[in-house]
Amino acid sequence: WLVKELNDKGMTVTGFDAIPELIAQARQKSKSEFIVASYEDIYSGRIKFTQQFDAIVANFSLIGKESTEKLLQALRNYLSINGILFIQTLHPFLRKVIDDYKPGWKEGSWDGFDQFVLPYQWYFRTMEDWILMIKKAGFKTVGAKDICHPDSQKLLSVIFKCQ
Repeated sequence: WLVKELNDKGMTVTGFDAIPELIAQARQKSKSEFIVASYEDIYSGRIKFTQQFDAIVANFSLIGKESTEKLLQALRNYLSINGILFIQTLHPFLRKVIDDYKPGWKEGSWDGFDQFVLPYQWYFRTMEDWILMIKKAGFKTVGAKDICHPDSQKLLSVIFKCQ
């Protein structure tokens, strides 16, 4: 959906996902370029790019520990000199509400998504952990925007803007 939305606004976009079926669905909805690639494909260099990107967006997709750290380090090489990395993820402060604001592996759920049924695990990072990981990967955080539910104003996610 994000690739289609950006493409409809006139941007040249390349979409990535590790799941071939999702790439096939995306190709039916947009004429953009799509590549089946895992984090490892990207950070190991198996995927070769002939250009650098002005922006890279990771939209609720950074759920691993070491794989995310390695991916962020590799993504710097794929950005143009003034390129921006956008990371949208669940807001870390949501874990404070349930008194579980400790880094580590957590159980995930696909509740509300019919096409995904298998449970998964994801690596939780505190806000400080996110900022430190971004810095260690060679980026500076130039912004962190809280995203709230439009009606309840409860925190939902955060978008990090990194250069």
